[in-house]
Amino acid sequence: MTVGTADGGAQSFNIDDISTVKATTASGKDVAVTLDIPYGSFVMPAEDVTVTVTYEDISSEDKVTVIAHFDEDQYSVRSSTNYDWNFKEGFTVDKDSTFYMTVYDNYGENFYVGVKIGDNATTYPATMDEDSGEYSFGKAFVASGNMVIKVGPTESSVAF
Repeated sequence: MTVGTADGGAQSFNIDDISTVKATTASGKDVAVTLDIPYGSFVMPAEDVTVTVTYEDISSEDKVTVIAHFDEDQYSVRSSTNYDWNFKEGFTVDKDSTFYMTVYDNYGENFYVGVKIGDNATTYPATMDEDSGEYSFGKAFVASGNMVIKVGPTESSVAF
């Protein structure tokens, strides 16, 4: 990346999964870079700077995918572990990490959740709240393999 001229201004950046960062001025002089995980910074000189970043080699064996299949009009699937995760589009997490998932039926009706982790599949019924009569599901999962989640109105609709 190239950073514009802003003499003396501190420039900051996130350094997750970065192994080295080198900043060089347009005239070829090295600029001191401070790495304080998860951030890095340098003082901007009076000329343009080119920042060269080398990323760590991340093994795909250390990551697994998580994706859910459900009717977005009927159900809400979320995680309090990371509110930005989009279960419908899918995402990756560290293998063997634990996360909490909640599912709600937007109309308060009964439903089932099918979860397949690697080759193991389990079906869970939603739980009815005695006070409201509405159904929900919440459980912590260990992502020991790629995960596929199905949400539907019947056990057979979420079977693998």
